[in-house]
Amino acid sequence: MPNALFEDDAKLKRAKRRSTMPFNQYRRNLNAAILANKDPDGVVLQATHTWFAGGGRAELQAAFEHETGLKIGNRKDGALVEQGYPKNINEYPGKTAWDQYYIANAIIALQELDRIFQPGKPYPTRNPDIFYRNLVGLSRKLFLDTIVLLDDWATFKQGLQGVFGIGKNRLEHATPTYHSALQVIYGNCSPFAFSDNHSDTSVNQLRMAIELRLRRGFGVTAKLNKAGSIVPLALSEIIQVVALHKQNITFAVPFEHIDRIYQWSNIYMHTGLKQYVWSPIFALHYLRPFLLGGKHAGGTSSNAGIIAAPGVVKQVQSGIENGADKSQFDFVFEDLANCDLILKP
Repeated sequence: MPNALFEDDAKLKRAKRRSTMPFNQYRRNLNAAILANKDPDGVVLQATHTWFAGGGRAELQAAFEHETGLKIGNRKDGALVEQGYPKNINEYPGKTAWDQYYIANAIIALQELDRIFQPGKPYPTRNPDIFYRNLVGLSRKLFLDTIVLLDDWATFKQGLQGVFGIGKNRLEHATPTYHSALQVIYGNCSPFAFSDNHSDTSVNQLRMAIELRLRRGFGVTAKLNKAGSIVPLALSEIIQVVALHKQNITFAVPFEHIDRIYQWSNIYMHTGLKQYVWSPIFALHYLRPFLLGGKHAGGTSSNAGIIAAPGVVKQVQSGIENGADKSQFDFVFEDLANCDLILKP
Protein backbone atom coordinates (compact mmCIF):
# COMPACT_ATOMS: atom_id res chain seq x y z
CA MET A 1 0.00 0.00 0.00
CA PRO A 2 2.72 2.59 0.87
CA ASN A 3 4.37 1.93 -2.49
CA ALA A 4 1.06 2.43 -4.30
CA LEU A 5 0.48 5.69 -2.45
CA PHE A 6 4.00 6.82 -3.29
CA GLU A 7 3.46 6.01 -6.97
CA ASP A 8 0.13 7.86 -6.99
CA ASP A 9 1.77 10.86 -5.34
CA ALA A 10 4.58 10.81 -7.92
CA LYS A 11 2.05 10.68 -10.74
CA LEU A 12 0.16 13.60 -9.23
CA LYS A 13 3.34 15.64 -8.96
CA ARG A 14 4.24 14.88 -12.59
CA ALA A 15 0.76 15.86 -13.70
CA LYS A 16 1.04 19.12 -11.77
CA ARG A 17 4.42 19.84 -13.35
CA ARG A 18 3.00 19.18 -16.81
CA SER A 19 0.01 21.42 -16.15
CA THR A 20 2.26 24.33 -15.23
CA MET A 21 4.64 23.92 -18.18
CA PRO A 22 4.49 26.99 -20.43
CA PHE A 23 2.98 25.19 -23.41
CA ASN A 24 0.24 23.51 -21.39
CA GLN A 25 -0.60 26.78 -19.70
CA TYR A 26 -0.75 28.53 -23.07
CA ARG A 27 -2.91 25.85 -24.65
CA ARG A 28 -5.26 25.61 -21.69
CA ASN A 29 -5.89 29.37 -21.62
CA LEU A 30 -6.06 29.53 -25.41
CA ASN A 31 -8.76 26.86 -25.42
CA ALA A 32 -10.73 28.70 -22.77
CA ALA A 33 -10.48 32.05 -24.55
CA ILE A 34 -11.22 31.09 -28.14
CA LEU A 35 -10.61 27.56 -29.40
CA ALA A 36 -13.21 25.81 -27.23
CA ASN A 37 -15.26 28.89 -26.37
CA LYS A 38 -18.88 28.38 -27.52
CA ASP A 39 -20.09 31.85 -26.61
CA PRO A 40 -21.30 34.29 -29.30
CA ASP A 41 -18.50 35.61 -31.49
CA GLY A 42 -18.60 39.08 -29.92
CA VAL A 43 -18.07 37.60 -26.47
CA VAL A 44 -15.34 35.28 -27.75
CA LEU A 45 -13.47 38.17 -29.38
CA GLN A 46 -13.60 40.20 -26.18
CA ALA A 47 -12.46 37.25 -24.07
CA THR A 48 -9.58 36.59 -26.45
CA HIS A 49 -8.56 40.24 -26.44
CA THR A 50 -8.60 40.33 -22.64
CA TRP A 51 -6.54 37.16 -22.37
CA PHE A 52 -4.01 37.87 -25.12
CA ALA A 53 -3.36 41.52 -24.26
CA GLY A 54 -3.34 40.73 -20.55
CA GLY A 55 -0.85 37.87 -20.56
CA GLY A 56 -1.62 35.46 -23.39
CA ARG A 57 1.04 37.02 -25.59
CA ALA A 58 3.66 36.36 -22.94
CA GLU A 59 2.34 32.81 -22.56
CA LEU A 60 2.74 32.19 -26.30
CA GLN A 61 6.30 33.51 -26.29
CA ALA A 62 7.17 31.49 -23.18
CA ALA A 63 5.72 28.32 -24.71
CA PHE A 64 7.70 28.78 -27.92
CA GLU A 65 10.97 29.53 -26.15
CA HIS A 66 10.56 26.70 -23.63
CA GLU A 67 9.72 24.05 -26.20
CA THR A 68 12.29 25.03 -28.84
CA GLY A 69 15.07 26.46 -26.69
CA LEU A 70 15.12 29.44 -29.10
CA LYS A 71 14.84 33.06 -28.02
CA ILE A 72 12.48 35.42 -29.78
CA GLY A 73 14.38 38.65 -30.34
CA ASN A 74 13.92 41.53 -32.73
CA ARG A 75 14.17 41.31 -36.50
CA LYS A 76 13.78 43.87 -39.23
CA ASP A 77 10.91 43.08 -41.58
CA GLY A 78 13.29 42.41 -44.46
CA ALA A 79 15.09 39.77 -42.40
CA LEU A 80 11.75 38.13 -41.62
CA VAL A 81 11.06 37.82 -45.34
CA GLU A 82 14.48 36.29 -45.99
CA GLN A 83 14.27 33.86 -43.08
CA GLY A 84 10.58 32.99 -43.03
CA TYR A 85 9.66 32.59 -46.71
CA PRO A 86 11.04 29.73 -48.81
CA LYS A 87 11.70 31.01 -52.32
CA ASN A 88 10.82 27.70 -53.95
CA ILE A 89 9.81 24.19 -52.99
CA ASN A 90 13.45 23.11 -52.92
CA GLU A 91 14.20 25.61 -50.15
CA TYR A 92 11.73 24.05 -47.73
CA PRO A 93 14.06 21.34 -46.37
CA GLY A 94 16.75 23.91 -45.65
CA LYS A 95 14.32 26.36 -44.08
CA THR A 96 12.67 23.81 -41.80
CA ALA A 97 16.11 22.64 -40.63
CA TRP A 98 17.10 26.22 -39.71
CA ASP A 99 16.38 27.76 -36.30
CA GLN A 100 15.91 31.21 -37.79
CA TYR A 101 12.93 29.98 -39.81
CA TYR A 102 11.01 29.18 -36.64
CA ILE A 103 12.07 32.36 -34.87
CA ALA A 104 11.06 34.48 -37.87
CA ASN A 105 7.64 32.84 -38.09
CA ALA A 106 7.08 33.19 -34.35
CA ILE A 107 7.83 36.91 -34.61
CA ILE A 108 5.50 37.30 -37.61
CA ALA A 109 2.74 35.41 -35.76
CA LEU A 110 3.10 37.71 -32.75
CA GLN A 111 3.06 40.80 -34.96
CA GLU A 112 -0.15 39.79 -36.69
CA LEU A 113 -1.84 38.84 -33.40
CA ASP A 114 -0.69 42.18 -31.95
CA ARG A 115 -2.36 43.89 -34.89
CA ILE A 116 -5.69 42.29 -34.00
CA PHE A 117 -5.44 42.37 -30.19
CA GLN A 118 -3.89 45.73 -29.39
CA PRO A 119 -3.52 46.41 -25.65
CA GLY A 120 -5.93 49.03 -24.39
CA LYS A 121 -8.04 48.88 -27.55
CA PRO A 122 -10.91 46.44 -27.00
CA TYR A 123 -13.41 46.13 -29.80
CA PRO A 124 -16.77 47.95 -29.64
CA THR A 125 -19.72 45.83 -28.57
CA ARG A 126 -22.28 47.06 -31.11
CA ASN A 127 -20.76 46.07 -34.43
CA PRO A 128 -22.64 43.75 -36.81
CA ASP A 129 -22.31 40.04 -36.01
CA ILE A 130 -20.25 39.44 -39.17
CA PHE A 131 -17.58 41.82 -37.84
CA TYR A 132 -16.94 39.54 -34.88
CA ARG A 133 -17.33 36.34 -36.91
CA ASN A 134 -14.64 37.47 -39.36
CA LEU A 135 -12.10 38.33 -36.68
CA VAL A 136 -12.81 35.25 -34.58
CA GLY A 137 -12.56 32.99 -37.65
CA LEU A 138 -9.19 34.45 -38.62
CA SER A 139 -7.89 34.52 -35.03
CA ARG A 140 -8.72 30.85 -34.46
CA LYS A 141 -6.67 29.90 -37.51
CA LEU A 142 -3.78 32.13 -36.45
CA PHE A 143 -3.67 30.66 -32.96
CA LEU A 144 -3.94 27.09 -34.23
CA ASP A 145 -0.97 27.72 -36.50
CA THR A 146 1.12 28.83 -33.52
CA ILE A 147 0.78 25.23 -32.32
CA VAL A 148 1.41 23.92 -35.85
CA LEU A 149 4.65 25.93 -35.86
CA LEU A 150 5.79 24.12 -32.71
CA ASP A 151 4.74 20.79 -34.19
CA ASP A 152 6.76 21.58 -37.32
CA TRP A 153 9.78 22.33 -35.14
CA ALA A 154 9.39 19.00 -33.34
CA THR A 155 8.88 17.14 -36.63
CA PHE A 156 11.67 18.65 -38.72
CA LYS A 157 14.21 19.54 -36.04
CA GLN A 158 13.71 16.67 -33.60
CA GLY A 159 12.18 13.96 -35.79
CA LEU A 160 9.17 13.72 -33.46
CA GLN A 161 5.76 13.87 -35.10
CA GLY A 162 2.48 14.59 -33.34
CA VAL A 163 4.06 15.80 -30.10
CA PHE A 164 1.60 18.67 -29.75
CA GLY A 165 -1.47 16.76 -30.85
CA ILE A 166 -2.44 18.93 -33.78
CA GLY A 167 -2.63 18.37 -37.51
CA LYS A 168 -3.12 20.65 -40.48
CA ASN A 169 -4.15 19.94 -44.04
CA ARG A 170 -1.16 21.42 -45.84
CA LEU A 171 -2.62 21.13 -49.34
CA GLU A 172 -5.31 23.47 -50.64
CA HIS A 173 -8.35 22.08 -52.42
CA ALA A 174 -10.67 23.55 -55.01
CA THR A 175 -13.60 23.82 -52.58
CA PRO A 176 -12.24 26.65 -50.36
CA THR A 177 -10.94 28.44 -53.45
CA TYR A 178 -14.43 28.30 -54.94
CA HIS A 179 -16.06 29.59 -51.77
CA SER A 180 -13.42 32.29 -51.42
CA ALA A 181 -14.19 33.51 -54.94
CA LEU A 182 -17.89 33.76 -54.04
CA GLN A 183 -16.95 35.79 -50.96
CA VAL A 184 -14.99 38.21 -53.14
CA ILE A 185 -18.06 38.67 -55.34
CA TYR A 186 -20.87 38.72 -52.79
CA GLY A 187 -19.10 39.33 -49.50
CA ASN A 188 -19.26 36.82 -46.69
CA CYS A 189 -22.45 38.22 -45.20
CA SER A 190 -24.92 37.30 -47.90
CA PRO A 191 -27.16 34.38 -48.92
CA PHE A 192 -24.78 33.61 -51.80
CA ALA A 193 -21.52 32.85 -49.95
CA PHE A 194 -20.45 31.12 -46.77
CA SER A 195 -19.03 33.26 -43.99
CA ASP A 196 -16.17 30.96 -42.92
CA ASN A 197 -12.56 32.04 -43.24
CA HIS A 198 -10.52 31.19 -46.35
CA SER A 199 -7.56 33.48 -45.73
CA ASP A 200 -5.00 31.14 -47.34
CA THR A 201 -6.49 31.88 -50.74
CA SER A 202 -5.34 35.50 -50.43
CA VAL A 203 -2.02 34.25 -51.83
CA ASN A 204 -3.75 34.23 -55.22
CA GLN A 205 -4.44 37.96 -55.06
CA LEU A 206 -1.01 38.69 -53.61
CA ARG A 207 0.71 36.95 -56.50
CA MET A 208 -1.47 38.64 -59.11
CA ALA A 209 -0.88 42.05 -57.54
CA ILE A 210 2.91 41.61 -57.74
CA GLU A 211 2.72 40.45 -61.33
CA LEU A 212 0.47 43.31 -62.48
CA ARG A 213 2.61 45.81 -60.60
CA LEU A 214 5.80 44.75 -62.40
CA ARG A 215 4.25 44.27 -65.84
CA ARG A 216 2.49 47.63 -65.81
CA GLY A 217 5.28 49.35 -63.97
CA PHE A 218 7.61 48.71 -66.90
CA GLY A 219 4.92 48.82 -69.56
CA VAL A 220 5.16 45.20 -70.71
CA THR A 221 1.81 44.74 -72.41
CA ALA A 222 2.09 41.60 -74.55
CA LYS A 223 4.28 39.10 -76.37
CA LEU A 224 3.01 38.16 -79.82
CA ASN A 225 3.82 35.46 -82.32
CA LYS A 226 4.13 36.38 -85.99
CA ALA A 227 0.46 35.59 -86.50
CA GLY A 228 -0.35 38.38 -84.06
CA SER A 229 -1.62 36.10 -81.31
CA ILE A 230 -0.68 36.72 -77.68
CA VAL A 231 1.64 34.06 -76.27
CA PRO A 232 2.76 33.54 -72.66
CA LEU A 233 5.46 35.78 -71.24
CA ALA A 234 6.49 34.47 -67.82
CA LEU A 235 7.01 37.08 -65.17
CA SER A 236 10.30 35.37 -64.35
CA GLU A 237 11.64 36.62 -67.70
CA ILE A 238 10.73 40.19 -66.74
CA ILE A 239 12.22 39.76 -63.27
CA GLN A 240 15.51 38.54 -64.72
CA VAL A 241 15.83 41.66 -66.85
CA VAL A 242 14.73 44.05 -64.10
CA ALA A 243 17.32 42.46 -61.79
CA LEU A 244 20.06 43.53 -64.21
CA HIS A 245 19.04 47.18 -63.78
CA LYS A 246 17.84 47.21 -60.16
CA GLN A 247 20.75 49.40 -59.03
CA ASN A 248 19.27 52.19 -61.16
CA ILE A 249 15.67 51.67 -60.02
CA THR A 250 14.19 52.74 -56.70
CA PHE A 251 11.75 50.19 -55.28
CA ALA A 252 9.72 50.89 -52.15
CA VAL A 253 11.03 47.61 -50.71
CA PRO A 254 14.15 45.70 -51.79
CA PHE A 255 13.66 44.06 -55.16
CA GLU A 256 15.10 40.79 -53.83
CA HIS A 257 12.24 40.63 -51.34
CA ILE A 258 9.65 41.31 -54.03
CA ASP A 259 11.13 38.45 -56.02
CA ARG A 260 11.28 36.13 -52.99
CA ILE A 261 7.65 36.71 -52.01
CA TYR A 262 6.53 36.30 -55.62
CA GLN A 263 8.41 33.00 -55.94
CA TRP A 264 7.05 31.92 -52.56
CA SER A 265 3.49 32.63 -53.73
CA ASN A 266 4.10 30.41 -56.76
CA ILE A 267 4.52 27.43 -54.41
CA TYR A 268 0.90 27.82 -53.33
CA MET A 269 -0.33 28.63 -56.82
CA HIS A 270 1.29 25.62 -58.49
CA THR A 271 1.10 22.99 -55.73
CA GLY A 272 -1.54 24.21 -53.27
CA LEU A 273 1.00 23.86 -50.44
CA LYS A 274 0.06 26.12 -47.52
CA GLN A 275 2.54 27.55 -45.05
CA TYR A 276 1.07 29.49 -42.10
CA VAL A 277 -2.02 31.70 -41.93
CA TRP A 278 0.09 34.74 -41.05
CA SER A 279 2.40 34.32 -44.07
CA PRO A 280 0.26 36.07 -46.75
CA ILE A 281 -0.95 38.65 -44.23
CA PHE A 282 2.57 39.77 -43.35
CA ALA A 283 3.61 39.70 -47.01
CA LEU A 284 0.71 41.97 -47.98
CA HIS A 285 1.57 44.48 -45.26
CA TYR A 286 5.26 44.36 -46.13
CA LEU A 287 4.66 44.94 -49.85
CA ARG A 288 2.07 47.68 -49.30
CA PRO A 289 4.36 50.61 -50.30
CA PHE A 290 5.45 48.73 -53.42
CA LEU A 291 1.91 47.77 -54.43
CA LEU A 292 0.04 50.90 -53.35
CA GLY A 293 2.69 53.61 -53.58
CA GLY A 294 2.83 56.62 -51.31
CA LYS A 295 4.95 59.73 -50.99
CA HIS A 296 7.83 60.59 -53.32
CA ALA A 297 9.85 63.68 -54.13
CA GLY A 298 7.10 65.09 -56.33
CA GLY A 299 4.17 64.42 -54.02
CA THR A 300 2.03 61.32 -53.49
CA SER A 301 1.16 58.66 -56.05
CA SER A 302 -0.05 55.08 -56.30
CA ASN A 303 2.86 54.61 -58.72
CA ALA A 304 5.56 55.59 -56.22
CA GLY A 305 6.50 51.98 -55.47
CA ILE A 306 8.77 52.07 -58.54
CA ILE A 307 10.88 55.09 -59.54
CA ALA A 308 13.25 55.09 -62.51
CA ALA A 309 14.61 57.32 -65.25
CA PRO A 310 13.05 57.00 -68.73
CA GLY A 311 16.26 55.55 -70.15
CA VAL A 312 16.28 52.76 -67.57
CA VAL A 313 12.69 51.79 -68.39
CA LYS A 314 13.64 51.68 -72.07
CA GLN A 315 16.59 49.45 -71.21
CA VAL A 316 14.30 47.05 -69.38
CA GLN A 317 11.90 46.93 -72.30
CA SER A 318 14.76 46.40 -74.75
CA GLY A 319 16.24 43.68 -72.56
CA ILE A 320 12.95 41.78 -72.53
CA GLU A 321 12.65 42.11 -76.29
CA ASN A 322 16.25 41.10 -76.93
CA GLY A 323 15.86 38.05 -74.73
CA ALA A 324 13.41 36.52 -77.21
CA ASP A 325 13.83 35.24 -80.76
CA LYS A 326 12.86 38.30 -82.81
CA SER A 327 12.25 36.14 -85.87
CA GLN A 328 9.46 34.43 -83.93
CA PHE A 329 8.06 37.08 -81.60
CA ASP A 330 7.10 40.72 -81.33
CA PHE A 331 6.38 42.76 -78.20
CA VAL A 332 3.90 45.45 -77.32
CA PHE A 333 5.20 47.99 -74.80
CA GLU A 334 3.41 50.96 -73.26
CA ASP A 335 4.65 54.48 -73.87
CA LEU A 336 6.68 55.65 -70.90
CA ALA A 337 4.02 58.17 -69.95
CA ASN A 338 1.54 55.32 -69.47
CA CYS A 339 3.77 53.09 -67.33
CA ASP A 340 2.70 52.71 -63.70
CA LEU A 341 5.84 54.16 -62.14
CA ILE A 342 7.33 57.55 -61.33
CA LEU A 343 9.68 58.78 -64.04
CA LYS A 344 12.52 60.80 -62.63
CA PRO A 345 14.57 63.31 -64.67
